[in-house]
Amino acid sequence: MKKFFHFPAAASILDRPGTGSVFVEENGRLKGMLRKLLGKVEDGRFSRALAGLQASWQFEVGIRVFGKSGVKIGGHVRYGSKKYTVHIKSGSVYTCTCEDYMRREVICKHIAFVAMAELAHYAAERSAHRQVQEARPIV
Repeated sequence: MKKFFHFPAAASILDRPGTGSVFVEENGRLKGMLRKLLGKVEDGRFSRALAGLQASWQFEVGIRVFGKSGVKIGGHVRYGSKKYTVHIKSGSVYTCTCEDYMRREVICKHIAFVAMAELAHYAAERSAHRQVQEARPIV
């Protein structure tokens, strides 16, 4: 069964079915890999990916593998009538079916969006246990 995620909703995609908990070591590798990837994104593409988070693009998770050889994430980015397939693997290996990536072989906004979306879910999961405190005026 595939999972669809609508952003900025904070549903965890880092849980494993039946466990209800995040595997910290695996998510630590994932977080490091995604932060490194985002550090390589050109400013304009980074801004457009961030705008995608704000515009509620969707990421359909197709695969997430944590293995001895590293981390692999794959799925589809959807917005409007457009759909692109994105794969991110350990070792700075990434692909997208969009024209920008196919022609220039650069980290496109879709790859950056998937990295941002995964990091957002990681952060939401880490803070899910915290209770929100009511804001009170200072007297």
